[in-house]
Amino acid sequence: MKNRWTNSALMVLLMLALGATAQAEPEPSPRELIMRATERLVDALQENRREIRTNRAIAREIADEVAMPLIDFPGIARGVLGSHWRAASQEQRARFTQAFRRFLESVYVTAMAIYADEIISHAKNISYPPLQMRDGSREAVVRTLIRLRGGLKVEVNYIMHRVGGYWKVHDVSVLGISLAKIYRTTFAREIRRRGLDGLIAELETRTGTGTPDLLGVQ
Repeated sequence: MKNRWTNSALMVLLMLALGATAQAEPEPSPRELIMRATERLVDALQENRREIRTNRAIAREIADEVAMPLIDFPGIARGVLGSHWRAASQEQRARFTQAFRRFLESVYVTAMAIYADEIISHAKNISYPPLQMRDGSREAVVRTLIRLRGGLKVEVNYIMHRVGGYWKVHDVSVLGISLAKIYRTTFAREIRRRGLDGLIAELETRTGTGTPDLLGVQ
């Protein structure tokens, strides 16, 4: 069950639809951005489903085009460090933000290469309940329901807010569990063990060796 949940979480992470959809007039709603970019992701995986298994460069190109531009990396970095962000120097903040971005990119690329077939097969089983707005329409929750085998349904919420006039994702909730909070707990444990510089070095090392194992996140 634990492995199945972990695999499902990785699959739906890739269905975030964190796409760099052009900001046309009228501006697409957060829900529309998610739906459109999900289609782009699935189309790209279908086109490259064989090559992507052995060529991570293709997976990275897809991630850079479809996934990365809509993520609020600075905002997520602040959130996952919590109080440690406030205590960090400017240099540490910059290093952590860059290292965490590269770490997440590696996680997406690895999962995309491993679970391409599953992502494609489940794409037709995604439904989008009505959009929820919070905090005076400054925050949006894009809800999705993904039907898996055996009748299991996975609810994934994408929490988005405005950054520089555009909607950006700053957290994802899988089965009611915030991924930002998971990282915050894991990173806080690592900081207690080896300090913030130690955490940053660990992220940089794991990204550099191509083994982004979520630092124990399961």
